[in-house]
Amino acid sequence: MKNIKVELSEYNPYWEEQFVYEKNRIVEALGNKVVGIEHIGSTSIRGLKAKPIIDILIGVQSLDEVPNFIENLSEIDYEYVLKPELISIMS
Repeated sequence: MKNIKVELSEYNPYWEEQFVYEKNRIVEALGNKVVGIEHIGSTSIRGLKAKPIIDILIGVQSLDEVPNFIENLSEIDYEYVLKPELISIMS
């Protein structure tokens, strides 16, 4: 197995601003289909070193709606990556 090096950055208060910016873009793209949006992962914890990637969790009414979000999110430069464990949901 290949060794993967993970680089951690010191906590950056800008991560919170980045989340708010992305949250607003997502709400604009998906509208009332969004039940909630949360900043999750290590960048959401003040003072913690982290991989400098903003993890976002989007709450929706039904997972059956997810395929309908792909086009709207791609228009704001998000990329859909198929997860094999979700194939039954997407069918």
